[in-house]
Amino acid sequence: WPNAGDPVAQGDITYSNWLYLSAEGHGKGRLYNIARGSKRSPNIAYSDDWGQNWKYGGKLSLTKTESSYSNGYYKFNSNNIDRIDFICTEHHPRNYNTSIYHGYIKAGKSYNSSGKIIDSNIFDENAPAPEDFTPIFRASPEDGINDTNEYHRAWTIELERGTNGSLYALFITRFGTKIADSLPGDADHRLFYASFDNNEWQCEEIAKMGPGLHKGEQDY
Repeated sequence: WPNAGDPVAQGDITYSNWLYLSAEGHGKGRLYNIARGSKRSPNIAYSDDWGQNWKYGGKLSLTKTESSYSNGYYKFNSNNIDRIDFICTEHHPRNYNTSIYHGYIKAGKSYNSSGKIIDSNIFDENAPAPEDFTPIFRASPEDGINDTNEYHRAWTIELERGTNGSLYALFITRFGTKIADSLPGDADHRLFYASFDNNEWQCEEIAKMGPGLHKGEQDY
């Protein structure tokens, strides 16, 4: 990442997402790698020669709130031609009462679900926050009012594209305040299914998932 031109590369690169767009680049298409890197945020690198050479592209998002262990958990899906869609959170649900948002990348810009430009140049260090994109699910406030019957602290699972281009997503939330390990709601996770139809996101609970798999990671 330093060799590609990231001005603040700090190591600890993880969650690499390899995506291809045939309509970009200079005849060979453009290969993207979007990974958690500097500022614990999604960083963009791209190659126009099938990975022989890489250029740093900038940040996809930067948090508005205090930086944490991870400033956004992303899932991506490319149509392999000219568009990369994503769903994301603001932070890790262990550190923040996270919601789920959707946006997409096209022609060097990022957009919300309805096609409004959110970032006019994704290839620089100026970037919107995850919550600047379209909300799919908004977490209920953890304010002590009806918390036992509310959904909160969501996490991205998967984003897929149908044969007609329709988008479908899976995510989990915590429900209520029952504690299995150390955090309210970590004894009762719920799986949600979301779809984008008629320019609007619809989501519904489809399964009870129970507590986390092991201590320390209450949302796995």
